[in-house]
Formats: sequence, structure tokens, C-alpha cells
Amino acid sequence: MINIPQIKVRHLSLGDDINQVARLIYYTDEYIFPYLFDNDIKKGIPVLADMVKNNTIYNYNNVTAGFLHEKIVGIVISQNTPITIDLHEMANCFVRCGVSVGDRFAKVYNEYYKLLEDEPDGIYIANVCVDKLYRKMGFAKAMLNSLLDDKNTYRLETVKDNAGALHLYQSLGFEIDCEYPGFTEVPCYRMTRKSKIKGD
Repeated sequence: MINIPQIKVRHLSLGDDINQVARLIYYTDEYIFPYLFDNDIKKGIPVLADMVKNNTIYNYNNVTAGFLHEKIVGIVISQNTPITIDLHEMANCFVRCGVSVGDRFAKVYNEYYKLLEDEPDGIYIANVCVDKLYRKMGFAKAMLNSLLDDKNTYRLETVKDNAGALHLYQSLGFEIDCEYPGFTEVPCYRMTRKSKIKGD
């Protein structure tokens, strides 16, 4: 890993490059977002940017960003449970951006977003992404380290074949809970980093 002294990690603000955040959200999951936006990132960016500005899981208050020379090169999206997913709020983001809300949105909502409301107590890490030009340089680890503490329990999911992500999460203390068929039946791992405070 290359040491990058210029790296900065902080919570996102609305004055930051929200379109870059939307672009990174799109690339966090190669199954959900291309499906949702019919493989058209130009449709996805304005909708996801609107979600960052509004009351969705992608709201800017839930985004930790990694910066290099003031450019956003990575994001982590996390939220304390319980998580409430507002179907109408998400659908309104599509409508405001002139993108149709159809069967694809309904499928993703029912098979992915709605399930997040059942997350147990703790902090759920929904998305981790680093711009492909800046990977293997320590950004994901720096962002996650800024987020993780010993008092909370953290949960996330990763595609089973994503060896790099799996190695990173295990190095940070996450353990595999189970394997399950994710969206479009892709094999995934559910992972947990338990609180180190006794009694939790």
C-alpha cells in the first residue's frame, strides 16, 4: 500500500461535488445500479445526486468522503439502525429528474432497500467505493478507519468474489456471518464487526 499524506477524510457537505458522489454510488454495486438505470449512468447520476440532497439512505449526512487534492476519490455510506426507507421519497427523486419509475425500481426497492429496515441494532455500512484510478492506495481503509470505533457493532455485505474487499474488511475485524444469494442471485457474504465493549 502506498502512503498518501494528502489524503483527507471527512463527512460530506452540500458544497462538495455531489455529482462525483453520485457517480461513485453508481459504481458501488455492479448489479443493482446498472439494473436500476438500464446501464445508463447518465440517468443514474442526477437521480442519485438528488437522493444525496434528500431524505434517503444516501443523504449527505450518511456519507464519509475521501479527498485527494480536494477531489472526492472515495465514499463510505453508513447509517445507524433502525433504517427507514421511504418509497415515496426515493421515487420522487426519479420524478424530479425526469427518469421513469417502473418495474425495475419496484424490484430493487422490494428485494434490496426494503430489507434494510430489518437490520439489527448497530451501524450498517451500505456502500464503499473508491474511484478506479485511486484503488489499492489505502483510501477505503482510511475512510473505514475514520468511521469504525470499538463501542458500536458494524454490519455490511460484499460480493463473495470480491477478494480485495473481503481481505480489507477482515483486516479491519469483520467476520463472515453467512453466505446468501444477493440481488440477481449473486453469491454474497454478510459480515459483522462486533462491539468490543462488554455487554454489547
